[in-house]
Amino acid sequence: METIRQKQVGELIRRHFSMVLMQEGPLIYGREPLVTLSNVMMTPDLLIAKCYISVWRTDDKQSVILELENEMSR
Repeated sequence: METIRQKQVGELIRRHFSMVLMQEGPLIYGREPLVTLSNVMMTPDLLIAKCYISVWRTDDKQSVILELENEMSR
């Protein structure tokens, strides 16, 4: 069960990362796919955030996820 602090930090990360996806996303995976951040789960020490994303308006969802992962590892 998440604490109130974990939920607050997770919500802040979700808001900021959503803004990054809106602004920088089309440069990474194109304009057609719609990628949203549905949830963020924080570890109790607030060091790791697990982000859950949804990919819409494309049949090849895995390639969009791989493009995001490749961009993050740069």
